[in-house]
Amino acid sequence: ARHDLKTGQTTYPAVPGPVAMAPSLSADDRRVAYSALIAGNWDVYVTDLVDSSIARVTDAAARDFAPSFRADGSLVFASDRGGSFQ
Repeated sequence: ARHDLKTGQTTYPAVPGPVAMAPSLSADDRRVAYSALIAGNWDVYVTDLVDSSIARVTDAAARDFAPSFRADGSLVFASDRGGSFQ
């Protein structure tokens, strides 16, 4: 969420579906990564907090959870693509 001290308004980033969890904020505070459930499948998405754009990062039948930004800006996440979470 972003709170404007001058206007007192709070805005929330958009998410692509009704269920989203495990947010991770990038080191520059510009992007937030999270897992979202869309059409019965969990994938990782990134929302840009400046321009409100949403990017789908994963697109697999597997469940992708718990994204986390690394110091270099890359993203890691847990997935059960191999049959169990790794």
